[in-house]
Amino acid sequence: MANMLAVTIAQTLQEFCDAISAQYDMPFVGEARTAECACGTKNSIDHSMSCKLGKYVQNRHNCVREFLAAELQQVCYDTKIEPHLLNIKGIDLPPGTVTGDGAKLDISTGRFWGPMDCTYFDVRVFDSRAQSNDT
Repeated sequence: MANMLAVTIAQTLQEFCDAISAQYDMPFVGEARTAECACGTKNSIDHSMSCKLGKYVQNRHNCVREFLAAELQQVCYDTKIEPHLLNIKGIDLPPGTVTGDGAKLDISTGRFWGPMDCTYFDVRVFDSRAQSNDT
């Protein structure tokens, strides 16, 4: 019999209802939600998926990063979360790229592609329903 991966997710009833509402683009049910976000914009599912004020975007990213790192730790060697990178100078990189002491990425792991390699992962989470993704 094949081994099965069991993932346990602990949610409150309200969190479960919110997740169903977001998944199927339905209005929120249960507890009353405020009509306006703390940033001053009308509160909606689409807005909550992209507003950085409430830290939901960051929490979504961190959950995916932690899950992926936990899976990599089971099959790879020396898996690290947010390892610091070496300082780089003199290389032409896009504006906003951190090249100093604060440069870090999401995950690094050894022996992913081969026996003597080190692979780096940058986790990206996006809202597939955002208008910017319509083509």
